[in-house]
Order: sequence, then C-alpha cells, then structure tokens
Amino acid sequence: MKTERIFLRVSIETKNSIADKAKRHNTTITEYILSSAENKKIKVQSLPDQYTLEIKRELSVIGKNLWSLIKYNKTLKLTEKINLERIILELKNSLQTINNYYDCQNNHRNER
Repeated sequence: MKTERIFLRVSIETKNSIADKAKRHNTTITEYILSSAENKKIKVQSLPDQYTLEIKRELSVIGKNLWSLIKYNKTLKLTEKINLERIILELKNSLQTINNYYDCQNNHRNER
C-alpha cells in the first residue's frame, strides 16, 4: 500500500518533459518516475484501432460459421472436416496473435 510521499523540486520545463514522456508511455508521472528510478522496463498497452476490432469480429464470425458447417453438415467427408478444423485453428491463432499484440502483459515492443 502506498502511504509515503516524496517531494521533488523541478523546473517547469523538466516537469513538462517528464509529463510528455509519461504520456507517450501511457502512464502517470508517478509511475514513470518510479519505473525510471527502479530501472524497470516501462510497458505500454496499445489500444486496437477500428480496423483491428473489425478484423477480430470478422475472424470470429468466420470461425463460428465454419464450426457450424462441421457440426451440422452430415455430407462432409472426413478430410473436409479435418481441413475445416485446421482453418478454425488458424483463425484462433490469428485472434490470439492480435490479442497478444494489444495485451499489456505480453507487449514488449515499446519497452523503454
């Protein structure tokens, strides 16, 4: 639990510079200073844009449709079912890759 305070005197230029860096890293000034002081890596969480969200929705819909085909179409051959299951697995892997890219815990591309 955070109960203690540390007071620092800095110029307005230094404060603005630190605030800009904290903003670039999508964090607070306090967290930025603490991470810098403790030599921790700063992790940045990126937010998905509109197109990424649309791609995720479309991949999910395609996967559900393919699964319905496998489940309810009794005329599919075994090889066709296996191929559709492989495609579904690839769709799941693609969705997982997108989720990992935007997940703060797994996002190491913008570390300080």
